[in-house]
Amino acid sequence: MLFGALPVCATVKASGDPFAAERALLTQARGATPQSLWARDGEASPQARQLLAVLHRVGDYGLSSEEFAPLVLTIESAMDPLDAARVEEAMSLAALRLIRDLHDGRADPLAAGYELSHRRAPVDRITTLNNLASSPDVGATLAALEPRSSQYRALKKWLARYRTIPDVFVPAPVPNGSSVRSGDDYTAAGALRRRLEELGDAAPPAAGIASVGARYDEDLAIAVARFQRRHGLEPDGVLGPRTRDALAVPISWRIRQIELTLERWRWLPDIQAPAVIVNVPQYMLYTLPDPADADPQAQVRKIPVIVGKEERQTPVFDSAIEAVVFRPYWEVPRSIVEQELLPMIQRDPGYLARNDMEIVRGGGDAVRVLPEGNATISALRSGSARLRQRPGPRNALGLIKFVLPNRHEVYLHSTPEARLFGRERRALSHGCIRVSDPTALAAYLLKDTPGDWSVDAIEAATCADATFTVRLARPVPVYILYGTVVIDGDEALFFDDIYGYDRRLEVLLATEESPETARSARSNCPRMAGGAGGALWISTP
Repeated sequence: MLFGALPVCATVKASGDPFAAERALLTQARGATPQSLWARDGEASPQARQLLAVLHRVGDYGLSSEEFAPLVLTIESAMDPLDAARVEEAMSLAALRLIRDLHDGRADPLAAGYELSHRRAPVDRITTLNNLASSPDVGATLAALEPRSSQYRALKKWLARYRTIPDVFVPAPVPNGSSVRSGDDYTAAGALRRRLEELGDAAPPAAGIASVGARYDEDLAIAVARFQRRHGLEPDGVLGPRTRDALAVPISWRIRQIELTLERWRWLPDIQAPAVIVNVPQYMLYTLPDPADADPQAQVRKIPVIVGKEERQTPVFDSAIEAVVFRPYWEVPRSIVEQELLPMIQRDPGYLARNDMEIVRGGGDAVRVLPEGNATISALRSGSARLRQRPGPRNALGLIKFVLPNRHEVYLHSTPEARLFGRERRALSHGCIRVSDPTALAAYLLKDTPGDWSVDAIEAATCADATFTVRLARPVPVYILYGTVVIDGDEALFFDDIYGYDRRLEVLLATEESPETARSARSNCPRMAGGAGGALWISTP
């Protein structure tokens, strides 16, 4: 596992009052709040004591106890004997910050790389503050501020579970850095088995039987395969270098991955079906079942995808899929023309014909294919003409394209290179998202669109003679997201931070606490292995 210094991704706040925003809000709202929120008859109210208990365990929410530590100290020092004025201010500041953290998150999504056009409905923090101060159950009132997503709730449960696991485990080396396979002798087999038991990948031994032995047996190989599958590795059951690296990642960083993922869920609206979600570091697309679907067995469907290379990252944003294009042309982006294809076209006169490409002017019914020759290449070089690839089985977009408006000119599409979906790491494209089962995705999207859009009809459309577009009866929201932890049933799945977004968010959150914490985050946050694969036969989106 690679550990390296983090880039400076955020400007550390100037020193000063860390609760200045909450203090200003409280000052503005004095007239809307009762004289005393947190004291009753000379004593701290039950709600004040409940809130203090919550502040002591903000880590359960994936929040930072360091953020609230100054206020907690003030509250505790002013409780007995009661200094009502100090308790009143510190409690109110803490409550306002907690309301913000749980409902909106701590960091700015845009600064963290998330371009979201939809967020959760805003909450009136002063009204919520008053509600907290009179609530018979402060915890329940706070819970109502959190995302309603089942994924968010499951992440919180796994956060609690991972906090019980010992932090550091160092797999014993093997001679010459080789791999260990089922049946091999391995002196650290017992320690490895105990670690996999702690992680839930190996069943605990039967009563009275100790987890010992110096052989890498079949049961241990099966447990390692489960660990590999949960961590985005090839589940071959072989203890090789990448698996040992993943085992050596401190549990404290896995906990941090969960906390960072919880933070990102707080930025999102309550996503309702029908909707498409792409999780970039997982290389996976999800279609959410429509609650109105008459089929009681309808479930979330998972479709493997390919995303952008590290140097041509798939952006994180939300939009809506509006149309499905069958047998699309690939309109080659200008950047790819200039940086990659134009030199090859100039060197090789047969390049265009061999790759089903043509240079054109105009658009729609007025498009005109230009004759091959130096003048046409000069027009392409100057930008007065453009390059496109004709529809067909070799087209870089495959036979189906999914259109979603966005400033990045990113879309989802099929691909002629199905073999690439067998790769462990699938950051291979120029930023667009290649879908392994475009027929299934098209059937999901066109479900309510007039016409016969069964799987057979969709496959027939890909074999038609002409390019044609079908507009969806209603656009389907699509969320291209970035989470290095996903809870899948009874398993927690962890993925490499392929674009460095976890490290970027780590620094942003650290600035909420202190400059010292931010500097520590920049130097100590692990750099996960991951990234792009090899070159393709042709530059593709």
